[in-house]
Amino acid sequence: MYLNYMVNVNEKLTQQVAHLARLELSQQEVELFTNQLNQVLQYVQKLQELDVKNVEPMVHPVSLDSYLREDIIQKPLEDSEGHPLILSSAPETLFEGFKVPPIL
Repeated sequence: MYLNYMVNVNEKLTQQVAHLARLELSQQEVELFTNQLNQVLQYVQKLQELDVKNVEPMVHPVSLDSYLREDIIQKPLEDSEGHPLILSSAPETLFEGFKVPPIL
C-alpha cells in the first residue's frame, strides 16, 4: 500500500508519540526528533516513487549459499576402560558424564 500524501511531523505530534511511548523528552530532543522523523518520512516518500513492478521479491539481499563442511561424527578418544578420555579432566563424573551442581 502506498501513501499518496506526505505526513508532516510537527513538535506536537512528536510529543504525543513520546507520551504514548512513556518517554520524557526535553525541548531540544523534541526538536531533534521532529527533524529526524521528517527526514525519514521524506526518504520513504522518495522510495515510494520507485517503479518496482518487475522486481522479484527477496527474502535476503545477499545470497546465502552455505560453505560449511558436512558434520562428521567421530568417536571420542577413550581410556583403557573404554570411557571417554575427556572425563579424566573432570573433578567428578556421574553416569559416564560430567557431574555438575544442581540448579534448582
